[in-house]
Amino acid sequence: MQLPPQSQLSEDALVLWVGSNVFRGVYGAPIPSIAMLVYMFALVVLSDMVTFWLGRVLRTGMFAPLQKRLFHNNNQVGVFMLHTTM
Repeated sequence: MQLPPQSQLSEDALVLWVGSNVFRGVYGAPIPSIAMLVYMFALVVLSDMVTFWLGRVLRTGMFAPLQKRLFHNNNQVGVFMLHTTM
């Protein structure tokens, strides 16, 4: 199931929104603002690591049933078509 385009949020847009809130002083004192920036940085890096390692594991042949389910053609990269029965 795909989300409608209006409900998809990009990582860059989220970072811009948090950055603008820090600039406007939404989070109050400097310490909560710094904490929010550190949390954002950590979560962005974590999400990039998860997608990198998932791709790496799928390319090496581990989780072959999952790979067959995600990719119709083994040469497809970056296209996730999950077929589920409802």
